[in-house]
Amino acid sequence: SVVSLAHINIVGPDGYVFDDFVGVESFAEEALVLVPKGDCWLNVYCGEQGMAAPHKGLQIPYGDECPPVYMQSAFLDTDCELLSRQVRVRKNYCRLSVFVEDVEHFPFSLAVKGMVAGYGADGTPADGDFFHMVETVPDEGWAISVPRQTDDSMLLEVSDGTDVLKIFALGKYICASGYNWKAADLSDITVGIDYTRTKLT
Repeated sequence: SVVSLAHINIVGPDGYVFDDFVGVESFAEEALVLVPKGDCWLNVYCGEQGMAAPHKGLQIPYGDECPPVYMQSAFLDTDCELLSRQVRVRKNYCRLSVFVEDVEHFPFSLAVKGMVAGYGADGTPADGDFFHMVETVPDEGWAISVPRQTDDSMLLEVSDGTDVLKIFALGKYICASGYNWKAADLSDITVGIDYTRTKLT
């Protein structure tokens, strides 16, 4: 993924907030920020698509997918004269590709439901209702980006536009495959559906 802009926010004592953007042309330079002494929290986002804000973290609106976000979150003890921190953002979304067997006879819609709707101000997955209709990608089937999960409760729904016809325990299948939701950089996943046999691989 090509990163062109970094969103930096720092919150600290007595309501202190630093919230700014740095372009790719300045990535190799050292940024100097004056912060109060005490305890501060640093969040750096790339690709957050306007969903991140100080004190709130990254909140995914209901109906939206997870943005292609790379992040770093860190506690800073600023009770000193000078503190240097090198930023290394990590991939904090999973691109889920879905392929359907006998797609010509599959006139249905797919949606993913989950219980993580973004990231808190400390960078950890935040509880909330996640729902997004899986989008079709030319020559690639369906695809959706989901945030880091904390359990195996994520579901894949098949509907005819009015009613939900089948529900696949997507999270359980993913966890059973050995996928690691705690990895520093999340890997992408490919899922196959054999609808007639109610089978997911």
